[in-house]
Amino acid sequence: MPLITYNNFFFLSGLRFVLILSILVNTRFSIAQNQDLVSDLFKNELEKVCLVCKNPNKEIHSNIFMEFHKAHDFFSKSEIDSSYIYATKLLENKSFKKKDINFILYVLKGRVLTEKALYNAAEGILQEAIIIGEDINNVYTTNLYAILGRIHVEQKEFNKAVKILENWKKSYNNENTENSRINVHNLGVSYLHLQNFNKAEINLKESFNFNEEAKDTLGLARSCLDLANLYYVQYKDAIALRYFEKGLAFAEKTTNLPLLQNAYLNLAIVEENNKNYGKSLNYRKGFEKIKDSIWNKDQVWKLAEKDKEITLAVKDKEIKTLELSSELQKERLQTAQLRNIIYSSIAIFFLIIIILSVFTNFKIRKKNRIISIQKDELVELVETNDRLFSIITHDLKSPIGLLKNKLMRAIEMLKPVSIDKEEATQLILDSFQLSKRTHLLIDNTLHWVIGNKQELLFSKEKLPVESIINMVHFDYIFQLEEKEIKFKNEVDSSFFVEADLNSLKIIFRNILDNAIKFSHPKSEMLVSSNCDESTCTIHWKDQGIGFDQNTENEDSHKVNQTNKDVSGNIGTGLGLRLCKVLAKKNEGSFEIKSIKGKGTTVSVTLNKYKIA
Repeated sequence: MPLITYNNFFFLSGLRFVLILSILVNTRFSIAQNQDLVSDLFKNELEKVCLVCKNPNKEIHSNIFMEFHKAHDFFSKSEIDSSYIYATKLLENKSFKKKDINFILYVLKGRVLTEKALYNAAEGILQEAIIIGEDINNVYTTNLYAILGRIHVEQKEFNKAVKILENWKKSYNNENTENSRINVHNLGVSYLHLQNFNKAEINLKESFNFNEEAKDTLGLARSCLDLANLYYVQYKDAIALRYFEKGLAFAEKTTNLPLLQNAYLNLAIVEENNKNYGKSLNYRKGFEKIKDSIWNKDQVWKLAEKDKEITLAVKDKEIKTLELSSELQKERLQTAQLRNIIYSSIAIFFLIIIILSVFTNFKIRKKNRIISIQKDELVELVETNDRLFSIITHDLKSPIGLLKNKLMRAIEMLKPVSIDKEEATQLILDSFQLSKRTHLLIDNTLHWVIGNKQELLFSKEKLPVESIINMVHFDYIFQLEEKEIKFKNEVDSSFFVEADLNSLKIIFRNILDNAIKFSHPKSEMLVSSNCDESTCTIHWKDQGIGFDQNTENEDSHKVNQTNKDVSGNIGTGLGLRLCKVLAKKNEGSFEIKSIKGKGTTVSVTLNKYKIA
């Protein structure tokens, strides 16, 4: 029993206090012995639910039941750490909902935590076990009160022990079981520590009667000694003496030597206090005889403490000797420490200088690298712009000159002298095509320049992909009909993207314009789409001349593409570059896949419109 109870009896003194101190030690033995008995009873409950124990020869068992068997098997072998690990693992498995097994697992965890003196954690786990046990009416549930009672007593929480044991007592129906005797006994002892002597007497006598009825000699010895303690505390020495003598008589019939030893010691002190020195001497001899036959932990502790004191004394002398010599070395040490501090400070100073130099050099080199990269990019940009405008100048000069010549021929043909209407019409149509392509080139150039200057304004909104494709298709109906190209728009009308309208039209116009230029007459062109949760991809597939994909990958970053269309004309590649830039600005992507001689597929991926 915890030593705090000794303070509760502060009004005692002298030999009476020594007696009570000795008697209270017996309670600790009582609790520990009872826990072993409970463990024996617990084995019966394990065998009821363990399938491995029921069928030991069966080779196939589920992993859960094998782990449950290991949990209680380790516990029975006192390998409580392994038992705790398996029990915890099974309880964390939420899919395993067999209440009878979960009850056992909680009990195992509670018992392990109790053995490790982790009483707060053990209390919570055992409360969980009690809830499950009462729900399934498990007969072992009442045994848990004995464990909880022990926990509260070990923690010196006697009020809690009384509360839980009184709660149990309301439903135990005076059944004389091993568990009942344990709980009633601990309840009486708790009241004794709380100095509630009336209730302590009621419960300790009830425990005595139970033990007498069950012929439990060990229990009778403890009950008698606890009752003797109770009366002796209240100065009822005559009654106390009778119970001390009964307790000794019962203890002599048991094999519990520590209990017998303390029974002899108690009577020796009582008789000495009563000045019956002859009887006291006889009891003292009995105590000494038993003391020699058991391992006395208190004496070993005293010897260890004594040895420790001697060792400390020797060490003190050595320390004093060393102190004398250390005083002589202190000044040397202080001087050396000061010198070390100075050297260390100098070393740290130079180290900081080196680190700062390295760091500064690193930053300078990093800035130089950035400047070099920016310089290269600027040079490339200037070269690209020069190349671009040289190409644009050349490309604009050619179609405008051609347009001028065709218009002059048309004027000549429209004179009243002779009019070839069919040829004149064709010249006008050719002029229209040249003007339209020249307009697209100028439009692309304008957006390219604005985009490079970061002045291109974007306004993202909800856009219907199918409708925009139809609008672009309408602008190119004449060109498609002229080459007899069959155009199919299979984009789902329910798909919407989040993008800038003007830039999306430019992308689609350039794709369609290129597809017409690079497609054979009487071929087909298909526009389709596929979407996932966040993006939508529009595929433009033609049956044109295609090109070598490797060449495209190598040169796709350049402006001056040199691919020829079906008419032999060479484009600038500006439209392709502009499409990639505009797709990126719309947080999308632009991808080309082509097979030379079979056609090209251009894929534009954009963010799908999300409803806020």
